[in-house]
Amino acid sequence: MEKSILQMLINAGIMRDEDLLVQLELLKKSLTTSSANSNNKTLTEVFKNINANLRHLSLEIRSVIIVPPTNTSSRRSSSSSVGTSGSSIREVYHGLVNSEEDFVAKDYGSEFDPIELKYFSEMIYKIMAAHYLSSTDILGFKPAKYNEYQATTFLHRLESLGWLQRNDSNYLVLGSRSYLELHTFLCNIITNSEDLDGLAEDAKEARRNELRQQVLKLPQLLNY
Repeated sequence: MEKSILQMLINAGIMRDEDLLVQLELLKKSLTTSSANSNNKTLTEVFKNINANLRHLSLEIRSVIIVPPTNTSSRRSSSSSVGTSGSSIREVYHGLVNSEEDFVAKDYGSEFDPIELKYFSEMIYKIMAAHYLSSTDILGFKPAKYNEYQATTFLHRLESLGWLQRNDSNYLVLGSRSYLELHTFLCNIITNSEDLDGLAEDAKEARRNELRQQVLKLPQLLNY
């Protein structure tokens, strides 16, 4: 059963909790009675067992609790939290991630080439600063080697893979996969977003605390 769950996550990249629970129940029903009794585990137990066997490969399953993007009422407000929404609705997503996360150096295999990786990195910085961007905004800083078709195709690919998604106003925001796999990178963007050297020590510490609070407002990660 654990191998099947792992294969689902590898194939999907990221899965909603509801969808994975349905697959888990289907797997249990497909097992023989004796096997089903020995594999009557919750997702949490399954994830812990899988992670125990994968950590030597620097891989593990993590989950993220997402507030689905809604409207743009808080766009670019300096007091609003970065990359978050005020909605009370929560969705949980699961995925297999590199536990030695390093966005710049991370090897995505055939998923992103160097130009795409740099372009996506720029998208992340700008979305974190502005809270959301339009497709036109993103096409406005496309790589010099890309024509509009190539940039648009890549943008659609990022959406289909869960790295980006659209809010209710059809603007692009970070997707569940970005929050799941790039958490450290996003935290670093927030904490290093301002030069505090010119501030007095008390003002500097106050601003650091404000930035820490923004980090805490990022979608919550669950580790197993």
